[in-house]
Amino acid sequence: MNQTALFDKDVLSPMLETAATDRMKHPTATPGYVVSHGISRRMLCVPLSFAGDRTLTLAVVDPAAAQLDMGEPLAVMLRAVWDSDPAADPLQSEMTVLTALRRSFGRLPLKLYEDAFSLYQQLISSMIMVFQPVVELDQRATGVSVQSFEALARRNDGEPRAPWSALRMAHDWGDRFIVERDAILVTKAIHSYAEADAASGWQGTKPLSVNVAVRSLLSDTYLGQVSKALAEAGLHPRTLTLEISEQDPITPEPGELWPQEPLVYFHNRLTALARELRISFAVDDFGVGYASLARMAELPLTQIKVDRAILHHPMALEELTLVTQIARYGSDQGQTGQPRTVIVEGFDDDAPVSLYDIFRLGIHHVQGYFSGATASPILCGLEPAVQERIASLVRGEK
Repeated sequence: MNQTALFDKDVLSPMLETAATDRMKHPTATPGYVVSHGISRRMLCVPLSFAGDRTLTLAVVDPAAAQLDMGEPLAVMLRAVWDSDPAADPLQSEMTVLTALRRSFGRLPLKLYEDAFSLYQQLISSMIMVFQPVVELDQRATGVSVQSFEALARRNDGEPRAPWSALRMAHDWGDRFIVERDAILVTKAIHSYAEADAASGWQGTKPLSVNVAVRSLLSDTYLGQVSKALAEAGLHPRTLTLEISEQDPITPEPGELWPQEPLVYFHNRLTALARELRISFAVDDFGVGYASLARMAELPLTQIKVDRAILHHPMALEELTLVTQIARYGSDQGQTGQPRTVIVEGFDDDAPVSLYDIFRLGIHHVQGYFSGATASPILCGLEPAVQERIASLVRGEK
């Protein structure tokens, strides 16, 4: 692949042929290997991906001696650069390189670690928050409405998907990065939501939900930031629900001791936080990762958000029925006044389970692009035509 004006494939073809031959001799040489042609030319070959008997290889022509002295770390860095986009997004590209080194080698020099923390703060701070509506279903068009909003992080306003690679980098670095990521995002979400709510002209403030990691909820620093952001934005704590992903394990870290069994300890932690901070908690992404019935049944949650993967499961209706039974368990036992709200996430017109089926199960809240309201920095209501279309689907009409 000709990436520079100095790359002449015809001149370099002898080395490229040698590299291909050496690749067959060293099929697992993932750190890279060097081929030479005469005494003046060298080529560093770094395998990037494998597909059957074909290998995509990055060839660095005439690498500096200092580069070759780096050995395997250089190969890790080159692969990370290749997988990112340094020209379009240098901040995330640099963080991708540092994270690849962390993932490959574990502990890094303290200066690199601190540089990575500073870069990650900048990367997360560069994100914006958009808000996706949760729709309340009804058989009457006038009863179809926006029940609440979920705050979602984006690198820019036009980006359709969450920047998962950037968000997940924190888990390669540990608690300090996870807590800092969540603290920055919850602050952005609360302040942005207060501004969007003030500009919406609606009467009353709709509830807001924000994602949070289990490790952040164990951090007093994070929780102090939540309280501070709510006070600064002038939002009542009851407006906020923190969504705990099912993909997060509720277990102590190696060498960490909890005074009780993990679920009991975390239950007590959430109960105390709900009482002190007056905020609510929900479980997110049910149906993936560490999802368990015990987790849903035993934690003090006000909402259960079902992952879209369940909608495409062969036993989707049976699984949704079980979720609604668990949601009602506390109220059926007289432990709470109201059953937990069940929200189906990621619903769209291609879902094999219909709104009619969902509504008949007693699930009255759905989140997804079916409403025509995309995630946006502003808070948008539903057009009358959309309300009527949703109501007709809930009634089982085509």
